[in-house]
Amino acid sequence: EQSEWICRDWPVRAAWTLLLSVAALVMFRSPLSSAAARWASEPQYAHGFVVPLMAIAVAWMRRGRILAGTAKWNVFGVMLMAAAVASHLLAGRLQIEIIDQAAFLCAAAGIVLAVWGRRFFCGVWPAVLFPAFLFPLPTQLETLTSAPLQVPSAQEATYYVQSFGIPAVSSGGTIVMGDVRLGVAEAISGLRMLMVFLAVSVAAVVASRRQAWEKVLILFSVLPTALIVNLIRVVATAVAYKWSGESSANFVHDTLSAWLLPPVAMAAVLLELKLLDWLFVEVPEPRVHVSGAVRPGVVPVSR
Repeated sequence: EQSEWICRDWPVRAAWTLLLSVAALVMFRSPLSSAAARWASEPQYAHGFVVPLMAIAVAWMRRGRILAGTAKWNVFGVMLMAAAVASHLLAGRLQIEIIDQAAFLCAAAGIVLAVWGRRFFCGVWPAVLFPAFLFPLPTQLETLTSAPLQVPSAQEATYYVQSFGIPAVSSGGTIVMGDVRLGVAEAISGLRMLMVFLAVSVAAVVASRRQAWEKVLILFSVLPTALIVNLIRVVATAVAYKWSGESSANFVHDTLSAWLLPPVAMAAVLLELKLLDWLFVEVPEPRVHVSGAVRPGVVPVSR
């Protein structure tokens, strides 16, 4: 029985993958260019530039999960690509961008499944769908989910700003410092920042071989971690504004956070994994000598 995945004609398949990928990029250039514009203009989505690299890393780390056998072309992948084209045309007619984004993911899955086969796809499917993090949250979803958290987040940030000796009060989702009103209400909830933490956490979950409860815990910790980091960001922005002026505040809030968010997210996930290792130590099976031999998992019982 075959014990590994074999693909003897990989150069041909790689060429087809490149050709179909270029065609998909051309077809979906509108949603991709729209997303790239937001990566460049909004620090909360700057991680979009590294999502392709993260997807490649996830695929590499999951290469051992590719099912043994010989690579075969798959007709269901062709059907997925056809569905992606139909969805793209429908999205253009209805002017609904989220349908176009879903169609792009469908096309990516179809290309991998059709060219590399079912065995390969079963091993790396999380990496194939990982480009979902290329796309920002829909504006309606951002507004719906962030509004309830803006006021309490502003109040919490104001408390820590006051701890630096800066007179400040919260007014709705705004921090008021004397004559200065720090307009951070649109980002103060941290839900936009949630995407970078979610992307890193999902990558860690799908690439690791940890127990199911650990993976669930990592995913559930994304929201509080994002809110805490965003709170630090808002307080740092307010302090920089008061002590160094508007240019420094803009640098901290936009430029600096754009560069620091991905590594901070990675550090937070690694720290959480390390804490789990420290708190929950796997107990090895007992090994005892029975009749001169070592037998694992056998404990003698006295009579």
